[in-house]
Amino acid sequence: NISNKEYRIQLGAFGKFSNADRYLNGLVVKDSQIIKLFIEEDNLTGLFKIKSVRSFSKDEGKSICINFKNININCILSLI
Repeated sequence: NISNKEYRIQLGAFGKFSNADRYLNGLVVKDSQIIKLFIEEDNLTGLFKIKSVRSFSKDEGKSICINFKNININCILSLI
């Protein structure tokens, strides 16, 4: 059942860890109540992706992404 799949929120992907870290720190300053995030290194692409620690259903994830997009932060769902 597709609706039971788990997703993480992804707020960016960067070629350099330092850029991902800087962006993540900027997000924390904007809103200390946002979901907990971490930087994941994608060995296939070499990118450093900012993702949620917690996983969400597709509907939950879409709702969270809408909230981020409303404050001009790009957001996608990443299937686990």
